[in-house]
Amino acid sequence: MSRAAGTEGFVFNHTMIRVKDPKPSLEFYQACRDLYHRIISSDFLSECLGHDIDTQSVVSFGVAEGMCSPWIKFTAMPADSFTLYFLGYDHGGDSVNESHLASREELTHNHGTESDESFQGYASGNTEPGRGFGHIAISVPDIEAACKRFEELGVPFKKRLTDGKMKNIAFILDPDGYWVEALISGTEVAQVNIPALTGDMGILSKHEAIIEELRPGVVEVKTLDGQSKKWFVSGGFATMHPHNELTVNVVEAAPLEDFSPEAVKANLAEANRVANGTGPEKDKAEARVEVGVLEALQYALKA
Repeated sequence: MSRAAGTEGFVFNHTMIRVKDPKPSLEFYQACRDLYHRIISSDFLSECLGHDIDTQSVVSFGVAEGMCSPWIKFTAMPADSFTLYFLGYDHGGDSVNESHLASREELTHNHGTESDESFQGYASGNTEPGRGFGHIAISVPDIEAACKRFEELGVPFKKRLTDGKMKNIAFILDPDGYWVEALISGTEVAQVNIPALTGDMGILSKHEAIIEELRPGVVEVKTLDGQSKKWFVSGGFATMHPHNELTVNVVEAAPLEDFSPEAVKANLAEANRVANGTGPEKDKAEARVEVGVLEALQYALKA
C-alpha cells in the first residue's frame, strides 16, 4: 500500500505510560523483556547545562555501551518533578544510529508517587473507571519458551496460553497493572502448507501474492532445519504479501498433537446426533458446522 503524500518519513516512535514507582517497573521490564533503558530527568539535565531547561527544548544524543548504542530523543521539561525512562530493543550496529532501536516505550515517573500513601496508582485502562488504554505488545520467536521464562521469574499472568480460545498469545501484568501481550513474531521457514478452500496448497519463499480462505484442516510449518509443526485450524484466511511474508489469521487453532482422538470421536457422535435430531433449526445448523470441523479434525489425526 502506497503511503499518503507527505508521510514517507513518518515512523512510529514511542508510547508513554505513567508508573507509580520506577524501581519495580524497571526491574520488571528489564527482567521480563530484557530491554535496554536510558534515564532522562529534568533535574539531571539542568545540572548538566547549568540552567533551567526551556519547555520546548528538544535534545538528541547517543550513548554507546558495548553493542548497545541507542539513540534517544526527548523533550525536556522544567524543574525536577519527573523522570522519563525510555526502553527499547537494540537490533545491532556498531555505531549510534536511531534506526537500530525498535519502537520504544516511555515510562514516566512523577516524583513522589512512590511514597505517597494516599496515591492508589494509575488506571490500567482495562477496568472502570478509566477504561480505554488496552495493552503493550511484544513479539517473541518462541511463545512457549517466553511464557516459561515469565513463570520462572514469578511474573503474574492475566492470560496464559492455555486460557480461552486464543492459544497463541499470553498477557502478563507489570507492577502498575498494565497488560503486556506476548505474541509470536515472524520467523523464516522453509515452507507452509495450508488447507485452502480451493485445495491444499504449499507456500514457498517468493510465492506470488495471494489471499486464500481456509477450510477446517491442518496448517503445517516446515522449519529450515527440517522439522515439521502442525496446527489444526477451524477456518480463517492466509495472506501472502508482496514482501515475502505469509500471515495466517484463524478463528481457533491448537497444536494437532494436543487433541485426543477419543474425545474427537465422542464429540463428533454428539454433533451428528443433534444435527440429525428434531431440535431447533438453530441448534441443528450449529451442529452441522461442528460436524464439518470435527470430521476434518478426525481425518487429520488419522493421517
